[in-house]
This record gives sequence, C-alpha cells and structure tokens, in this order.
Amino acid sequence: MDRSRMNISIIGPGRAGGAIAIAATAAGHRITSIDGRNADAVAYLASIVDVEPATPDLRIIAVSDDAIGEVAERVAREGGTTPTVHVSGAVQTLVLDPIAATGVQVGSLHPLQTLPDPERGAARLDGAWMAVTADEPLRSMLHDFAASLGCHPFDLDDDVKPLYHAGAAAAANFTLTTLDLALALFEAAGVPFEAARPLVEAIVAHAFELGPAGALTGPVARGDAATVATQIEAIRRQVPQAESLFVDLARSTAKLAGTADVIEEALRVGVVERLEAVVLEHRIAVHRLVGAHEEVHPHAGLRDGVARAHHLDGVRPLVRRGQDAHGLVHRQRLGQRHRRLPSRRPQAAPVDARDRAADHLRGAVRGDR
Repeated sequence: MDRSRMNISIIGPGRAGGAIAIAATAAGHRITSIDGRNADAVAYLASIVDVEPATPDLRIIAVSDDAIGEVAERVAREGGTTPTVHVSGAVQTLVLDPIAATGVQVGSLHPLQTLPDPERGAARLDGAWMAVTADEPLRSMLHDFAASLGCHPFDLDDDVKPLYHAGAAAAANFTLTTLDLALALFEAAGVPFEAARPLVEAIVAHAFELGPAGALTGPVARGDAATVATQIEAIRRQVPQAESLFVDLARSTAKLAGTADVIEEALRVGVVERLEAVVLEHRIAVHRLVGAHEEVHPHAGLRDGVARAHHLDGVRPLVRRGQDAHGLVHRQRLGQRHRRLPSRRPQAAPVDARDRAADHLRGAVRGDR
C-alpha cells in the first residue's frame, strides 16, 4: 500500500468528516465512499470531492460521539478487513470493540482544531496537531496519514482521552467565555472589541513562548489591589451582570500569579459594599414601615418598629469579618505588607426611635446580635 495515496472511506459527511475528506483529496488520497444519514450532506460532500469506488485502506467514522457505537455495530455486521478509526477526542476506542471482535484493527484520530465547516476546517488542518490512538501497524499508518494532511501527529493513550478533551475544551471554549466578558466591558466603555485583537493575539503568543504564568501582566499579576478594587467598582455600577465572572477570574488569576493574599482583600471590599447596600435598603424599608405604622397607631409605632427589626435577626451575612477590608488601598510589591487606610464611610448615630430600629437591623446583618 502506498501511504501517500491511500483509499479512504468516510462515514459521516459533517464538519470533521468533510474537512478530512477535502484535505485528504488535496493531499493526493482517494475517497472511495461517503456514507451518512443526511442524504443532502452526503450529496454536498460528494459534489466537492471526487469519489472513486475501490477497496478502502482506512475507514474513518466521523459521526457524533453518541452515534459511534451504533455505527460500529453496523460495520461489524457488514464484515470486512479495513482498519477503522473514529475522530472523537473524548470517546475511547473501546466503543469500536464490535469491530475489533471481528479481527479488524481499530483506533482513533482526533484533529486538535476547530472545524466550523468542511471547507474552512480543511484549511485549518494544515499545521494543526492530531492525536493518534492505536497500536502498530495502524499507529504508523495514522501518523503518516496525519502528516500528509499537514498535521503534527502525536500519540495519545486511550485512558487519558477524557482528560485530554477537557483540556481542549478549556483552551478553546473557556477562552471564548473570557472574550465575551471583555466584549461586554468594552461595549459599556464605548470601545470597539476589535481594539483588543492585537492584545489577545500577543498574550496568546506569549503564553506558548513563556507559559501561562510567565505571560501574566496587569494589576492582578502585580498585586495592585487598589486598581482591582476600582475595576470591580466600575463593573458593579455599569455592567453588574459581569461582576461575578470577573471576580471569579480575578481570584483564579491571582492564584496563578501568586498574589492571592492581597487580591483577595480587594475582592472582599466588594462583598462588604454589596452587603452594606443591602443594610441601607433594609434601613430605608424600616423607616417607611415605622412611619406608616405611626400614622395609624401613633403611640405604638416606636416599639412596633423595633419589634419588626427584631424579626429580621435571621438575616446575618458575615459583614463584620470583612469590615477591615473596606479600607484596603494598595500594596507596592508582592511580599511587602500592605497598609489599610481608615474607612471613609462615617458611622451615623441613631437620632430617634426609627433610627434605633434600623440600627438594630444593621447590627443583625453585621453579626452584633
């Protein structure tokens, strides 16, 4: 068999199967058959690659993960001796056991690349890495086939495929989640998202040159807690729905940078301020409650207002633990002790019975009672 001109049978004419078929044809291989449930997809792929019926040297199953087992059972019933692989990065080759039981060698071939459609997917295979899971002699065949497509083949043990695929998802999918967060913040600031492209491309290049930790820059990496606190406050005011994700990412980034101790205090400031806002809302509500009650029962209003505040003792967020974080301003460098500035938030003294009722509520939230 001439491995530079192999006969390839494709089962599944979708994005992965179509991309491999187009790239294989361009590399000099022959597509001997295209099979699939979607007749339109089969016809479309057959219209852009030449199909030359012949005995295949390699069968590629490129269907959804949950359909691989069903296809394997059908192929096993049909018989034959063609080595067969699937292209899933997460599913182990055990799913092809019905075929292996007939004496046919099986394995997997996973392109570590995004394949949005057959045409663009085929173009992106050039330079991509491709995971090979198989024993010899199929292993060598798959390495040669991957290299002929312009890919970089590497061996992948079957038992680590789910972990490997999780890493691929983190690299591709979670990056998009972070970029979507950046998009929301840029839009709120009136900055075009395209402005971030050179920055993103540079930081990704640095990550592969220096490692993710070595490529870190910015206030979290410097331990600049004051700037981080300012960022969070701006997000809270203008894009509040993005605050939770931003804080989670800042916390994880600080662990990577080794600045978690000082950055965590900046994050606690935000928690304290949110809880104090809740206290203020309840204080206003108590004032209104007591005032309305006094209009109807002028002699009972004071005591009843306090009593109503007592009923809210169950609301006890841990504000007191974070009060000292409110004055956090800055730390010059990792390893130096940071200083706290006095809180600029004055403590109002109760001036009448309404304030005493509200202050009781505030104390309940802080944990005084």
